[in-house]
Amino acid sequence: MIKRVTISDKALEASFKVAELISKNMNSHVIGEKLIGPACLAMVETMLGKESKDVISKVPLSNNTISRRINEMADDINDIVLEKN
Repeated sequence: MIKRVTISDKALEASFKVAELISKNMNSHVIGEKLIGPACLAMVETMLGKESKDVISKVPLSNNTISRRINEMADDINDIVLEKN
């Protein structure tokens, strides 16, 4: 039996935004998991409390997820370019 995890729309959007920032800055995909995620959690917990930290921790930032998001965005861009030609 496979257990599926659902990601809220806002968490999914946030994950794509972080992936876009990572790709634009040409950083390694692991920076999301190793630096951005922990930094966000520390800031949110300090400024807004533990409940907010729990919400932010649902944003997927693993190396595989960020890599997949970047590939999805690249595929979308490629499709748009091909449609215009």
